[in-house]
Amino acid sequence: MGKNYPILRKLSEVPELYSDVLRLVEKNLGYEADFHVHEDFAPLFDQSNWVNSYLLLDGEKPIAHLGLKIRKIRGMNIGMIGAVVVAEEYRGHGYSQKLMEEVISDHQSELVCFLLWSDQIELYKKFGFFLCGHQYQLVQSSKINSSYITTKYSLCSDSFKTQIRALYDNYWCKKFLSFERSPQDWELIEKITSSDLYLKIQDNKVESYFFKNKGQDLQNIIFEYGSVINDELFIPELSSYGTIWSADPISEEAQFQFMLAIGDQNLFKTFIETISSQKINIRMINRMKNEIFFDFDEQTYSLDLEEFLHGFIGPGTVEEFDTPKIFISGLDSI
Repeated sequence: MGKNYPILRKLSEVPELYSDVLRLVEKNLGYEADFHVHEDFAPLFDQSNWVNSYLLLDGEKPIAHLGLKIRKIRGMNIGMIGAVVVAEEYRGHGYSQKLMEEVISDHQSELVCFLLWSDQIELYKKFGFFLCGHQYQLVQSSKINSSYITTKYSLCSDSFKTQIRALYDNYWCKKFLSFERSPQDWELIEKITSSDLYLKIQDNKVESYFFKNKGQDLQNIIFEYGSVINDELFIPELSSYGTIWSADPISEEAQFQFMLAIGDQNLFKTFIETISSQKINIRMINRMKNEIFFDFDEQTYSLDLEEFLHGFIGPGTVEEFDTPKIFISGLDSI
């Protein structure tokens, strides 16, 4: 280890280290040789996002990394954190905490919240992250359905791409509160080459689609789908191809979907009020005590922040809140 404290940089400042950063991330996430993070998480590692790729350097050697990708829900910015790694020989010095503090400091004022996916629950609790969200899992059925063709999104015709985008907007985003996708977002999805696209075509029209597989973590998982047919027919049809993830209770097996930390309090307040159709009004958030005060149904309530998030986002959503189900597609998660 170098004698000096590691230097903080963004990948946009040292683009020549891109390959070294990929090797650092893949090694410390336990990537197998057949998988590559720049293919699985193209939106995070694309050059357009290098300004949000935070590094610690020992000399010219990357020793720690944390990536941020900013997306929109209902026109408001949500920050996703991913690829948080520290080289094994540099662990135990608070370097991941240093990167996390830097990212939160840089971006908190512009974000509704931060999302991340990790099993290090206690580690992230000190940064204000709580497990949230419903994710149900329907395991693959034994019935075989052969009506879909397999391809990659990047290989589709412009006509099919347009139809898939329409199904995402008119099916997926009507069913779940999920990320908006700009033309640039769809271009980045083309670079997620580890994900397979399945299409059901009738009279040269895309009747249904789903994405399955992404890297080594989402093998045999169907994590995004859309169709013009009703779910009573569509979901059983999908289940013959793999295990389905959904925010709908399609099975009794449920788990948390992500960890969430509040960003800017005023933005979070606006977000909650917007997606609750003004049914909930946030009065105050006490971060020190993890307490939230809000108005609902002409009464004022005080709840533990984690309890409120579970009641609003899940698990254990409060039925009276009647809030849309937040669900993040595997194409968007990092």
